Amino acid sequence: MNVQLLDRPLEAAGAPLSQFGNLGFGAPAPLGGTPGGSDAIARVVPPSIPAANPVGSASDTGGLGGLIGSLLSQIASLLAQFFGGASANEQYFANAQGGSVGDPHLSFNGSTWDNMQGQGDLLQSDSIPGGYQLSTSTTAPDANGVTYNQQASITTNFGQTCVSLDKTGAATVQQNGTSYPVAPGTSYDLGNGEFVSRDQNGTLTVTTQNGIGGQITTTMQSNGVGVDVRTSANNLDLGGTLVNGAPGASQPPAIPSPIPTPIRYRF
Repeated sequence: MNVQLLDRPLEAAGAPLSQFGNLGFGAPAPLGGTPGGSDAIARVVPPSIPAANPVGSASDTGGLGGLIGSLLSQIASLLAQFFGGASANEQYFANAQGGSVGDPHLSFNGSTWDNMQGQGDLLQSDSIPGGYQLSTSTTAPDANGVTYNQQASITTNFGQTCVSLDKTGAATVQQNGTSYPVAPGTSYDLGNGEFVSRDQNGTLTVTTQNGIGGQITTTMQSNGVGVDVRTSANNLDLGGTLVNGAPGASQPPAIPSPIPTPIRYRF
């Protein structure tokens, strides 16, 4: 029996190709209430950023590949937690609070100490898919040698997303090479479990989730001469200056290198 194969364009077989460009995921997930709720925060997406999606859904820009990448990152995070963490400088915390405020004073879980230098690694976590790093830079010392946080930034998603606030109150998001401001009364779903919102008083809040119960919430606010940073975390591995630089902080035990078995020869 001979079977004749007919050439048939894909569009003729059903819906045009253009209909497959949008997988039909929903509108942005509301942050802090439903759209039009009592919190008076407008949920908008800048023109250069595709419509955001609820937590756990695939990004329209990443499609199935983005979903698979997110799942693989979460699996890697679970394996890291199961085997004691991927970083020797991180420890697991069910609950933790810390910050960098004033000129600046650092704090973590009840310990407070002075540190007038910028911290490129104030707080980090490898429990967040794509990584999480909170950093600060300071102003030049004044006549009395006092400095303040000139800017605070949160970097995630393998360095592709950065949310920052400077001492003048200017808040920005940089994502995949695009930069846009965060005005008071707006909020954005940045994807991969990360949300940013700004209150009418100028306070910037960034919430980052890993999808398996871990979360970091950080607020940044201009105090007139600098930026105050406060953060809280739950069910995550944490490292950085706040964790390892606190007075009396216990360091994670070093993982010993395996000692090879000596080879014995018989003659």
